[in-house]
Amino acid sequence: MIGLAIIGLFGTFSIVTIGAILAKRLGSAPLIGLFSGLIVITSILAVKLINIGWFLITAEVFIYASTFLITDMLSEFFGKKEAKKAVIVGLIVDFLLIFAVTLAVYWPPAEEFAIRQAAFEQILGPTTRIVVASIAGFVIAQTHDVWAFHFWRRVFKGRFLWFRNNASTITSQFIDGLVFYSIAFYGITPLLPLILGSFPLRALIAILDTPFIYFARWVYRVI
Repeated sequence: MIGLAIIGLFGTFSIVTIGAILAKRLGSAPLIGLFSGLIVITSILAVKLINIGWFLITAEVFIYASTFLITDMLSEFFGKKEAKKAVIVGLIVDFLLIFAVTLAVYWPPAEEFAIRQAAFEQILGPTTRIVVASIAGFVIAQTHDVWAFHFWRRVFKGRFLWFRNNASTITSQFIDGLVFYSIAFYGITPLLPLILGSFPLRALIAILDTPFIYFARWVYRVI
């Protein structure tokens, strides 16, 4: 499991960093596109609980963590306006995903697919609570991340990227976990193991993305 976690974490961060390098030539579009794609993946994977060591978390934790790296990259390289744009586009994509999946679930299946309909509904059919939890956590945490990154950027006059990246992301990760788990799993499973148990891992993930944003900034300066 630890091996899969390492692959998931560094694989996702590496792909995001490639997007940041492309953004040097193509503008913010690659990063915003990646952000939207990751939001779709996150919404699908969020219904599954997994264990990593003694941590009980949702399966999208590495994918979702990388969205904060993207908003920090957008903030650092393109400014607050582009980071906010990514959040807005991501929210629209989230609603579109919910609409599309709900439509597909309720659409009567072809005879050849009828035997698989129940599994399709169970896996992809989002419950109202998961949907509300996902959107609430996303909007609050991502908005805070953009605000916090620029707050610390003003305080330190553009210096200490490592602190700005980690201070904004770690706090935002905690906010997201608090909001999402409280709404999605209240009355289903104990909340404290999810909220407090997953936070050290979320914080560690936030710290581990620091070399990637520094590498992307180095690329921006030399290309």
